Amino acid sequence: MSIRSGLPWRTLSLAAVALVAAALPGSLELLELNREAVAGGQIWRLVTGHLVHGSLYHLGLDLAAWVLAGLLFEPALGRRYWTVLAIAAVCIDAGFLFLQPDLAAYCGLSGILNGIMVAGTMALWRSARQRGTTGPSALYLLVLLGILGKIALEGIGGTPLFSEIDRLGAIPVPMAHALGALGAVLVIGRTRLPAAENLIIYA
Repeated sequence: MSIRSGLPWRTLSLAAVALVAAALPGSLELLELNREAVAGGQIWRLVTGHLVHGSLYHLGLDLAAWVLAGLLFEPALGRRYWTVLAIAAVCIDAGFLFLQPDLAAYCGLSGILNGIMVAGTMALWRSARQRGTTGPSALYLLVLLGILGKIALEGIGGTPLFSEIDRLGAIPVPMAHALGALGAVLVIGRTRLPAAENLIIYA
């Protein structure tokens, strides 16, 4: 296995972009998913809004989870990683624009992060079932249910878990986590997995 395929290079690349964006003066105002700006033609915000953050705390929280999720799940997703990100982002953008008209802006990795977590766990679960390994299959299913349960609790409570809301520097949007997960289900539920014995090194 090459160094490139052994490291979560897709995850690390996007983490680097998020760090660069955070270092640029005024990047939040220029790049966040702002409703009025998108309506005015600034469509790049549909992509960049997922890469900027409301505060250093927000950035650090998202990046820590982002890199961990990449280490755990990027090898299982391989090239489908980009597809999951794209569909999750589209679902989040559409939900923000059409389902939450009261929100003026959105930013952060957490929505697409939840998509990666759900997609990666689903891929590992399906692979374990394909191999007929009961223990790992049950474990991955339990993890998947835990992630979905977290997302459901966030939706019910109207606030993300495991974060200090007053330090985010942005309005929490729990629906983004659910929509990111929906994007993952749409991708993984409709794609054929590689052969089970090749899944972990598939990149």
